[in-house]
Parts: sequence; C-alpha cells; structure tokens
Amino acid sequence: MHTPKAVVLAVAPDQDIVMSAVRFAAAEARLRGLPLEVLSAYLGRAALHSAMAHPAFDVRRRRTADDVVRSVLGMPELIGLDVYATVVDGDPEPVLLEASERAAVLVIGSRELSTFGAFVHRSIEGAVVNRAACPVVVMRGFAGDPGEGAGIVAGIDGGPTSAAVLQCAFDLASRHQVPLTVALCWHPDLLATMQWRPEQPAPEKVYRWLAEALAGWSEQYPDVDVRRSVARHHVADALTVYAGNPYLVVVGRSAEPLSVFGFSASVHRAVLYRSTRPVVVVPTYEPDDGDEPDSGLLNVAAMTGR
Repeated sequence: MHTPKAVVLAVAPDQDIVMSAVRFAAAEARLRGLPLEVLSAYLGRAALHSAMAHPAFDVRRRRTADDVVRSVLGMPELIGLDVYATVVDGDPEPVLLEASERAAVLVIGSRELSTFGAFVHRSIEGAVVNRAACPVVVMRGFAGDPGEGAGIVAGIDGGPTSAAVLQCAFDLASRHQVPLTVALCWHPDLLATMQWRPEQPAPEKVYRWLAEALAGWSEQYPDVDVRRSVARHHVADALTVYAGNPYLVVVGRSAEPLSVFGFSASVHRAVLYRSTRPVVVVPTYEPDDGDEPDSGLLNVAAMTGR
C-alpha cells in the first residue's frame, strides 16, 4: 500500500529553477499538511560507475546540485513548511522512481532547453511518469489563474482505470478550491474530422452514464463545482485543444494497450508533449488490483452497448 510521507519536488542540477514547480509543490505540501522534500540527483562517480573519473568532476557536480537545492530552500514560498533536502549521487530515473514510493505527489519542473538537453530531460521525465507510484505533476507552463475562472480539466475514456483519474482530480479540485471539468472522450467522428459532414453528437445514454458516474464523487466532494462534457475527440486532442486556460490538466496512465473505447495507453505522452500547462499523470489501477480505488463507475461497455 502506498503511504505518502511527503510532497517531493525534483530539481535538476543542470537546469534553472522552475518557479512554477516550487510554488505548486509548496502549495501541495501546505494543503496536505505534509513535509516538502527537495530532491536533486546528479551524475557523479557513483552514478557513472567509474573510478576513473577525476575527483574534481565529482566535487563540481555535487557543488552544483547543492547550490540549486540551497537556492530552493531559501525561497519565501517555503516559509512555514517542514522542508528537508536530499541530494543523491545517482541516475535521476531510479532516484525519482524510488522517491515516488514515499511521495503523495512528485513535482517535476519542465522548461525549454537545447535540443539535446530537452531530449535527455524528457527521456528521464517520460520514464518517471510511465512508472511512478504516485501522481506526477509536470510543470509544462504556468497554471491558469483561478481568479479568472481557471480550473482543473480531467480527461477520461470510460474504462475501468478512469476511477483513479477522477479520484485524483476531485481531490485536487477540493484542496485547491477550483472548479473541475470532466471530459468523457467518446469515439471521434472520423467523417466530421475529414470534413465530410458536421460533427454528430454522442448518444444521449453517454451523457447519462457520465452524470451517474460523477454522482458518487460529488457526494464525497460536495465542495467541488463539477462540470461535465462529452467530447468526440481523442483524449489528447480534447485536453490540449479544448481545455482552454486550465489550472491543471489531469490524465491517467494505464498499462493496458487499449481501453474499452479503443484509445491508446500512450495518451498521457501525447498530452505531455503538446500541453503548455501543468499536467498531472495519475497511475491507474487494473480491476483486479487490490489497491484500486472505489470508482463509483458503471459498466460503461454495457451502458453504451459497446
């Protein structure tokens, strides 16, 4: 069972500090009443498994990581929080995956880098997102302003793993006091996409299913203002094109190759690649997993006749 002990903020020693990630991690720690762990992993001699590396190289890398962490610890956003730092000589991928085992949320900053730097950073980021034990918040950009109506947008496809996405989305909306829009992504209208005809609405029973599926969550989180939407688009299209200016975008990660509506499990990768707003990737659960959250979801396949 995953027992969170802290909110973990990952900072890279070879990048500038991403302030939006610091602010979000601090807010999460404050709202959850948990400590904030500032974690940095650097590639020193231990990580490179090389006794031949010059000691000065190791010292320089460690000093860089320490300086970045020290800068974060001195920020006013962290005042009043229980904060501690962890600096590790190790490959960032396994270090962050291990951290996800103790984290309520793992927050990763993301900014534009050189082509090579972006490739390396996003390779690590993608590997962590694909295997983390907790929700991973990738700060692709600044969150929308709740004062201007920005809220959380969660995309589901009606499969059994949608429960984990809804649980995380409702919890975040309740903690941050922002509205929540849940978009059920129904079969794309391919003829409309090819401009052969106007887009056809989804069947009425799909709207009924969504309303009933959300009713249980609304009872658990009565303070959350929930809005429903049925989109005839792939999840990645709905969340990146139709989300507007969201506070957060929430999408699930699934090990299944296909959901009941035929969407690929790599949807979260497409959303991460295309989004300019913070994205939360939620580890999802299979129906026989003992840790599966109580979904309140109906049998969507039976409900929709698929």
